[in-house]
Amino acid sequence: MIETGCITTSCILIVKNRAPNDPVSQDAIKNIENFYKSLK
Repeated sequence: MIETGCITTSCILIVKNRAPNDPVSQDAIKNIENFYKSLK
């Protein structure tokens, strides 16, 4: 579970850096972050 979280965090950082103003990417990031928060 921890490894998956690290991989996802890396993906989130990449998306944030590449598309900081892309609302679709930002929504996807929020969904992923909320999903991982709900797992804890």
